[in-house]
Amino acid sequence: MKELLRIEELSVAFPGQQQEAKALDSVSFTVGEGEIVGLVGESGCGKSLTALTVMGLLPEKARATGSVRLEGRELLTLSETELCDVRGSQVSMIFQEPMTALNPLMRVGDQIAEAYRSHHNAFASEARQATLEMMRSVGLSRVEALYDEYPHRLSGGMKQRIVVAMALINRPALLIADEPTTALDVTIQLQILDLLRELQAKFSTSVLLITHNLGIVHKMCSRVIVMYAGYIVEEGATSEVLSKPLHPYTRRLLAAIPTVERQGKALYSIPGIVAPLEERQTGVCPFSQRCDRAFAPCFRGVPPLREVGDRKLRCLLPGGETDELSIIA
Repeated sequence: MKELLRIEELSVAFPGQQQEAKALDSVSFTVGEGEIVGLVGESGCGKSLTALTVMGLLPEKARATGSVRLEGRELLTLSETELCDVRGSQVSMIFQEPMTALNPLMRVGDQIAEAYRSHHNAFASEARQATLEMMRSVGLSRVEALYDEYPHRLSGGMKQRIVVAMALINRPALLIADEPTTALDVTIQLQILDLLRELQAKFSTSVLLITHNLGIVHKMCSRVIVMYAGYIVEEGATSEVLSKPLHPYTRRLLAAIPTVERQGKALYSIPGIVAPLEERQTGVCPFSQRCDRAFAPCFRGVPPLREVGDRKLRCLLPGGETDELSIIA
C-alpha cells in the first residue's frame, strides 16, 4: 500500500510555569492511500491534538517538532498561506460537533460552495452546481431547497452530512474525522458511519478516524492506533489488537465495553483518570499510575515503542489473562 501520511517523532509542547509540558511525545505512524486508520484513547490522550497538528491549527503558544509529511510534503514548515492551500484541498477535517463547525449566519449551501471556491477559480453558478451534487452524494434530499436553509433549521444528522459535504467537496486525499458521531443518536451514528465508508470507497480517500469507541473501530478500520497521555502505546491490525490486546491500557478499554454477557453487572471503568498535562510525571511509563501490572522498571523510564510480531507496543510486561475482558472482535 502506497504511503499517504507519515508522522515521525512528532512532539507538541506548551509553555509551563517552570518548563515546557509535552502533550504529544515522539508520535510516529503512517496512513496509506485508501486506508481507514483508527486513533483511539480516552479524552486528553492527544488524539485531537495530533489531528490539529496535521491541519496546522495548533494554538499559537504550542511548539511542534518532528515531521508531518503528506504525500511527501513537509507540513510543519509551511507558512499560513501555504497551509490554507493544503487545508480543504489535500486534507480536510470533520469536527466533533456539527453545530459549532457551521456558521449560524450563513446558508448551508453557501458554506459548502465557499469551501469549493476557495480552491477553484469558479463562477458562483459552477460552485452551486458542485455543491448540489455533493449534497446529493452525502444522502441529502430536496437539495435545491436545502441549499438556502440555515444550520439551526436542520437536524443533527443533516448538519453532520453538510459538514461531511464541506470536507469532501474538493476530494481531499486525507480526511480526518474527529469523533464524527459523538453528538448523534445511535441510529444516525450508524448512517453517518456507513456514509463515510461509502464515500471513502467512492473517492478513494484515506481516513484517520479519531474515536474512543472501539466498536466503531471494529466496524470501520483496518488498523488501530491506541494513544495514552500523548504516547502511542499499541498499534496493529484491528482484528488482532481487538481479539488479543497486549497493552494493559488497550485491555482495560476493551473491558469497559458493555456487552449482553455483562448485563446486570457493574460496568467496568479504568481506575483513575488521564493526568492533566501539568501533572504528568516524566521519565516513567505513562500508564504506570493506573496499571495493576506495573513493576519497578516501569517507573525508571518510558518504555520504547517496539515491534512485537506485526504489532507495535510500548510495554515492558505485555499480555496477561483475558478472561475478564470483553473482546468484541
